[in-house]
Amino acid sequence: MLLISMLALGAVLTQPPVSASSRACADYTAATNARPVVTPASSLLRVVRRVTLPESGPAAVQGIRSLDMRADGTMLLVDSRQPRVSLRTASLGLTSILGREGSGPGEYRIPIQGWFSSSGDIWVLDMNAARLQAYTASGTYRKSVPGMPLDARVAFELTDSSFLIVGPTRTPRGNHVATAFRYNGQQAWNSVLLDPRVLELDLIVDGAWATRLRDGSAVVGMSVVPDVTQIDATTGAIRCRSRIPAAFWRQLTARERPRNATLAVLRQWIEAASVARVAVALPDGGFIVEIEGGAKGTESPRRSWVMFDARLAPHQVVDDVPGRILRTKGDTLLAIDDEAADGVAIHYLVFTAPIGVRR
Repeated sequence: MLLISMLALGAVLTQPPVSASSRACADYTAATNARPVVTPASSLLRVVRRVTLPESGPAAVQGIRSLDMRADGTMLLVDSRQPRVSLRTASLGLTSILGREGSGPGEYRIPIQGWFSSSGDIWVLDMNAARLQAYTASGTYRKSVPGMPLDARVAFELTDSSFLIVGPTRTPRGNHVATAFRYNGQQAWNSVLLDPRVLELDLIVDGAWATRLRDGSAVVGMSVVPDVTQIDATTGAIRCRSRIPAAFWRQLTARERPRNATLAVLRQWIEAASVARVAVALPDGGFIVEIEGGAKGTESPRRSWVMFDARLAPHQVVDDVPGRILRTKGDTLLAIDDEAADGVAIHYLVFTAPIGVRR
């Protein structure tokens, strides 16, 4: 889904320094000059299962915005196109629908993210209403928490008592990308100042990406810049910075923006550049950032996965991946099948070779 949002967020500020207590990690210079192993998905990934979801009827799915999983295998699927939020079995069969479209208690307009909290509750972020809806583990409406950022794009539990909202937020100290809230709705901290290039472009393409790592910290980034920032879950302090290597990133720039262009022309301009869409954590402590679009001097594939290790060093790029990555399930990756002609289909993928090794 391609979203274009106009920003008028004020002054450009300098990014805060990396914490002196930060552990060793990759830095901007090293990441920029990195030459990761490049591997086609066909030689690294194997489809072990494919699940097709119905396009019509009570269990219909028109698009998957987010997918979370409970320890017992229960899935929470957020479909912002209908809109619909549903509980599903481990094999994605429908169990129940949570709430409905609307603006009342337990209702939503544009649900974009859902997650299971450590307490057992279910939380759903409604971007249109700038609020969270809370449900019991069985899906009964419990409460609403207003005051969420209007431009929120990603949300997930950060600690047992807090969650992270990722998207531009204006604060007295500047325009921040990451904001932590306690479950009572009280704001805990802001982190990662908005990149000046985003302000120069005066737009966001599907906003931002983020994921929680195995060590409990989070990595965040904006969709139209290659920077990767790791933040501490408790304080929001910046622990490490890295970036998608320059060889695999074509920057969207304000000077190339078409003047007086139609939406179709703007879309072509955006798609000719690189856009980071989503990120998922890996069991080894690393993570994947999915990118689409062009690369410098090459005709790049439509979609690639840039793989980072636990030090935030980019060490491998997987080309021609079979679909948008949703999440990991142990050693299995779940991704939407781009080629599906029979509805929304999900591939269950496993690695067939050690990560970082060319075959």
